[in-house]
Amino acid sequence: MRRIEAWQQIQVLFMPGVSTLRNEWSELTNRPHSLEDVPLFLPLQITGKAACPHALKMVEFRLREGQAHDSLNDLRQGLQSRTYILKFKDRFLCGQGANTRARNCLKTLDVKINTAATRYRVAYHALCTLSPFLGQVGWKAELHLLADEDVCGLTNGYDLRPGEGRHWVSWIWRVCGYSEQATTENESDDGFQEGEVLPTSFLMLILPVPAIRVEWCKARARAHRWQEEVKLLFEEMQRTLLFLEWHAKWWTERIGAIATTDEALSEGYRAYAERQAALRGQIGGSFAHMWRNTQHLLDVANADVSLPP
Repeated sequence: MRRIEAWQQIQVLFMPGVSTLRNEWSELTNRPHSLEDVPLFLPLQITGKAACPHALKMVEFRLREGQAHDSLNDLRQGLQSRTYILKFKDRFLCGQGANTRARNCLKTLDVKINTAATRYRVAYHALCTLSPFLGQVGWKAELHLLADEDVCGLTNGYDLRPGEGRHWVSWIWRVCGYSEQATTENESDDGFQEGEVLPTSFLMLILPVPAIRVEWCKARARAHRWQEEVKLLFEEMQRTLLFLEWHAKWWTERIGAIATTDEALSEGYRAYAERQAALRGQIGGSFAHMWRNTQHLLDVANADVSLPP
């Protein structure tokens, strides 16, 4: 209580209008109250009700911004711990006692995760309230509204459709505390936030959490594997067309290759060979028509999304 009284005495010197708000609150609450219920009348709470210096609003804005980043750090640590315990439980634990202790530990982590998420949402709401009065807009490039589906681990973000290329990472793992204007080591990091590809050495420096580095390396390996699949696809297409062309020529060479005195049988051999050669030619032409724009579509895709070297 002594600390709250000292805070109130100092606060009146910088925000005189707080005295009126505190007296109104005391008149409305005539019943005993706990220390947790005593309002501190921070700049966020008195905005639009009493005068507050611009410098104090900026101080609270910076503190709230730091609170948001600290909450995200606690949230990421809790999610990583939960993922590790789940893997450890599935792999090593057996028996009712061990699994019960593991579940109790997971419940404790869930409480910490929910607390960190709630603390971040409070800080984000405070930033949204203070930023219009202070003209601060750059913070929204890093901090976003935290939805329930955003609270997930690194390995939990994936599409239900099959395929290694469907993975995605929640934005909470991509916030590194850097601004979003950079492509070099002397500037801030725009590429990591917006998806722009930066040099590998620079990316490994700006990723502070080892788990994020591991996930980035996995994503880079998937991208290279997809690049390899594209190369293999074009090679298979080329070899398929060459094979059909060779097979059509081979059947053409078979026309008249079998000598027989039976004119009807010889005509049947010739008709069958010509038909097989025509079929191979038609299949090759159909494939070539279907694949005619594949290279153009690949060039368009590479122009929009570039992959790591």
